[in-house]
Amino acid sequence: MINLSVPINTIKGTRPQFHEILVIGISTCNWCKKALKWLDLNNFSYSYFFIDSMPLEEREQFKKEFKEFYNVALQFPILIVDRFHAHPGFAPQDWEILLFY
Repeated sequence: MINLSVPINTIKGTRPQFHEILVIGISTCNWCKKALKWLDLNNFSYSYFFIDSMPLEEREQFKKEFKEFYNVALQFPILIVDRFHAHPGFAPQDWEILLFY
């Protein structure tokens, strides 16, 4: 797993949790905002951080390590399920399958 020095925000939802959820986004990304809102509307507990809050050098190192560890493209938002499964992009129907079942 990749080590992070950026603050991670945690949101507590009321839905029983079957998965640990982490979202990596960009603070100005509309799809990232839609993804976080979708998690809120569905009462999930989750953590998130915005990659653009990292210093540039650290951000570049994070991107490199992320690609090596998860072997997926950096397309934001990125949903990390149970620490080891990364799913780039926000498609509500895909997130529903990953998180509801």
